[in-house]
Amino acid sequence: MTKHTEGPWEVERVNKADLRITAPSRHIAKLVRYGSAVEQNMDFGNAALIAAAPDMLEALEEAERVLRWAAQESQGKVNQEMVRGWVYHADKITSAINKAKGAL
Repeated sequence: MTKHTEGPWEVERVNKADLRITAPSRHIAKLVRYGSAVEQNMDFGNAALIAAAPDMLEALEEAERVLRWAAQESQGKVNQEMVRGWVYHADKITSAINKAKGAL
């Protein structure tokens, strides 16, 4: 799995058309925006989503641990349909984490 630059990541406006995503230690990416104002607004939204990636990855890793712990600790104690739901969502989170970390 790949490593990533530690967060927090921030979005900076370079000029009227370009955005940059930076971390305290380095430059992450530059987005060159084209198109209408609506498209450029979407570009800023995309940049904000990219910049939030390290925080979201950390939150997903914690949520996965909690869901798996709850499912394991609750076996035979609560509604098993609920436990299956926790496992289902933990599996979805695992897939998203693996995608973010570059696992095939």
